[in-house]
Amino acid sequence: MIIIVGILSAVALPTFLSVSKQAKETVINGFVGTLNRTVGPVKWNVSVEDGKEGSVKDGTYNITSADIIFPSSFSTFIVDLTKCVDANATSSTQFPSNAARTTDNKYEIICRDGDKSTAPRFWYWEYGSKVTPTVADVNDSIIKY
Repeated sequence: MIIIVGILSAVALPTFLSVSKQAKETVINGFVGTLNRTVGPVKWNVSVEDGKEGSVKDGTYNITSADIIFPSSFSTFIVDLTKCVDANATSSTQFPSNAARTTDNKYEIICRDGDKSTAPRFWYWEYGSKVTPTVADVNDSIIKY
């Protein structure tokens, strides 16, 4: 009986942890998708109408719980758009900081500012998988979505 329980726990626990991580990433991926398809373009449009040429970095356009329902895994209910890299950032530009982070500090949302023709763009990455991601990393596997 003890051997069976030991075998089950050796198989079940890693599987559970893997499924748990996948579930968390699925929720974050959906959240980031909503930022890219819905909330970001709305903030960008308002910025264009305000004469700011699509830039959302001045703090006026931060995304809060009034704009979107945040997943419970986030430590704050704000996406701080002042922390987006500039729209014309070069590939070696590092993302200055996270715009939002999960409560367990495992995932961060990073962003690129909008400009006259492009809405802001959001990604997430597993914090700690690289020291500080650069714009070039957006095409790498460490940056998701």
